[in-house]
Amino acid sequence: MLTLSKPLIYLMRVKERLPSGKQRTIYNRVMWAITHLKKACLLESREKRGSYAITDEGRKVLTQNLSEVNVKFLTKYVSYRDFVHSEE
Repeated sequence: MLTLSKPLIYLMRVKERLPSGKQRTIYNRVMWAITHLKKACLLESREKRGSYAITDEGRKVLTQNLSEVNVKFLTKYVSYRDFVHSEE
Protein backbone atom coordinates (compact mmCIF):
# COMPACT_ATOMS: atom_id res chain seq x y z
CA MET A 1 0.00 0.00 0.00
CA LEU A 2 1.45 3.33 -1.03
CA THR A 3 -1.16 5.61 0.44
CA LEU A 4 0.39 7.52 3.30
CA SER A 5 -2.44 9.95 4.01
CA LYS A 6 -1.73 9.94 7.78
CA PRO A 7 1.70 10.00 9.36
CA LEU A 8 3.24 6.57 8.92
CA ILE A 9 4.34 6.40 12.54
CA TYR A 10 0.73 6.95 13.62
CA LEU A 11 -0.44 4.01 11.52
CA MET A 12 1.97 1.45 12.95
CA ARG A 13 4.18 1.03 15.95
CA VAL A 14 7.85 1.51 15.08
CA LYS A 15 8.92 -1.77 16.67
CA GLU A 16 6.15 -3.85 15.07
CA ARG A 17 7.50 -6.71 12.98
CA LEU A 18 6.14 -8.64 10.05
CA PRO A 19 4.55 -12.00 10.92
CA SER A 20 7.84 -13.70 9.98
CA GLY A 21 9.56 -11.62 12.67
CA LYS A 22 12.50 -10.97 10.36
CA GLN A 23 11.81 -7.35 9.45
CA ARG A 24 10.17 -4.32 10.99
CA THR A 25 6.87 -3.44 9.37
CA ILE A 26 7.77 0.22 8.88
CA TYR A 27 11.00 -0.68 7.05
CA ASN A 28 9.11 -3.10 4.82
CA ARG A 29 6.44 -0.53 3.93
CA VAL A 30 8.95 2.22 3.20
CA MET A 31 11.07 -0.04 1.00
CA TRP A 32 8.00 -1.16 -0.98
CA ALA A 33 6.94 2.47 -1.41
CA ILE A 34 10.42 3.30 -2.73
CA THR A 35 10.27 0.33 -5.11
CA HIS A 36 6.91 1.42 -6.51
CA LEU A 37 8.04 5.04 -6.93
CA LYS A 38 11.23 3.90 -8.68
CA LYS A 39 9.27 1.64 -11.04
CA ALA A 40 7.11 4.64 -11.98
CA CYS A 41 10.37 6.61 -12.56
CA LEU A 42 9.48 9.16 -9.88
CA LEU A 43 12.56 8.27 -7.80
CA GLU A 44 16.01 7.11 -8.82
CA SER A 45 18.78 5.42 -6.89
CA ARG A 46 21.91 7.39 -6.14
CA GLU A 47 25.44 5.97 -6.01
CA LYS A 48 25.40 5.71 -2.23
CA ARG A 49 23.44 2.70 -1.02
CA GLY A 50 20.06 3.64 0.45
CA SER A 51 20.16 7.09 -1.13
CA TYR A 52 17.50 8.24 -3.59
CA ALA A 53 16.71 11.34 -5.61
CA ILE A 54 13.44 12.58 -6.96
CA THR A 55 13.32 12.70 -10.76
CA ASP A 56 12.05 15.56 -12.90
CA GLU A 57 8.80 13.65 -13.33
CA GLY A 58 8.62 13.19 -9.57
CA ARG A 59 8.98 16.96 -9.15
CA LYS A 60 6.07 17.47 -11.56
CA VAL A 61 3.95 15.16 -9.41
CA LEU A 62 4.83 17.20 -6.32
CA THR A 63 3.53 20.37 -7.97
CA GLN A 64 0.11 18.72 -8.26
CA ASN A 65 -0.35 18.87 -4.47
CA LEU A 66 -1.96 15.44 -4.40
CA SER A 67 -3.39 14.20 -1.13
CA GLU A 68 -1.91 10.76 -1.82
CA VAL A 69 0.08 8.80 -4.34
CA ASN A 70 -1.28 5.30 -4.65
CA VAL A 71 -1.11 2.35 -7.03
CA LYS A 72 -4.05 3.66 -9.07
CA PHE A 73 -2.16 6.93 -9.65
CA LEU A 74 1.08 5.12 -10.53
CA THR A 75 -0.62 3.05 -13.23
CA LYS A 76 -0.68 6.12 -15.47
CA TYR A 77 3.06 5.52 -16.00
CA VAL A 78 3.97 2.91 -18.62
CA SER A 79 7.10 1.84 -16.73
CA TYR A 80 4.99 1.11 -13.66
CA ARG A 81 2.41 -0.86 -15.65
CA ASP A 82 5.26 -2.88 -17.19
CA PHE A 83 6.55 -3.64 -13.69
CA VAL A 84 3.12 -4.73 -12.45
CA HIS A 85 2.52 -6.95 -15.46
CA SER A 86 5.99 -8.50 -15.22
CA GLU A 87 5.10 -9.68 -11.69
CA GLU A 88 2.00 -11.57 -12.89
